[in-house]
Amino acid sequence: MKNMALVSNIKELRKSRTGIYGLDEILGGGLPAGRSTLVCGGPGCGKTLLAMDFLVNGASEFGEPGIFMAFEETAEELTENVASLGFDLDALVARKLLAIHHVQIGRYQLEEAGEYDLEGLFLRLDRAIDAIKAKRVALDTLEVLFARVSNPAIVREALHRLLGWLKKKGVTVVVTSERGSSPLSHYRMEEYVSDCVISLDHRVSEQMTTRRIRVVKYRGAAHGTNEYRFLIGKSGISILKERAPVVNLNEEAGRQQLDLQRKRDLPDAQIAALSPKISVEEVRIQQRPPRQTGRSLVRTRRSAARLQR
Repeated sequence: MKNMALVSNIKELRKSRTGIYGLDEILGGGLPAGRSTLVCGGPGCGKTLLAMDFLVNGASEFGEPGIFMAFEETAEELTENVASLGFDLDALVARKLLAIHHVQIGRYQLEEAGEYDLEGLFLRLDRAIDAIKAKRVALDTLEVLFARVSNPAIVREALHRLLGWLKKKGVTVVVTSERGSSPLSHYRMEEYVSDCVISLDHRVSEQMTTRRIRVVKYRGAAHGTNEYRFLIGKSGISILKERAPVVNLNEEAGRQQLDLQRKRDLPDAQIAALSPKISVEEVRIQQRPPRQTGRSLVRTRRSAARLQR
């Protein structure tokens, strides 16, 4: 009974659903609510799209406004880039369910004097969150934010302060980072500071392109640990949770087309295989002597008897 009471007192980790097809199932319900998640990978993997998909679904499906803080692309560029995927960012902005901010870090903020000044960023984030009562925040990307800081200790301290401040605000954060020399992230410490780490991969094998996603780390929650293939289509990101070995869609389509072609060519192949037998039978028939019957057979026997005499 005592053990049962201890189990009942354990609080489950709050989850923030992503709304991305297949991802919430892998995450066991969603991203850690009120905490930070790092999305890392190489160029073209879909990091920015995943962060934007998280915000758009939160605003349109779960009634949770979001802030997208971009350090590289402008609001106009982001709006145009995701329009082809069916995301109407202008409509969400007009309803105050989404806010997009393009932040340029000035040179005066990049002085390495033992501290990285992020007070201006904190102030802007604070105002943006309070303006629409945001529950979700995306930061894209860390490499641009800390582009001119060469001291890893300063980056570590600044990143720790930033994520800690956002955690106190009670928002769920998605941070994107480029894959660097380490297996995951550029600065080699983001994965330790974040509560959840998602790795995206973009591979080309035998002229076939596949995208893979893997949950590397999730503090306080069970999750799927395998690699899963995902697609980027008109509805955003879709993750395919497969138990069988992963097969490329183009490769599978090619196999099906080849099988169909083989079935179509089967009658011709059977005829070609039978043709040698037919020709052999024709030769045998041509070489076989004519069958003798009646008078012709008697004459042949008389001629043979004369020769024996």
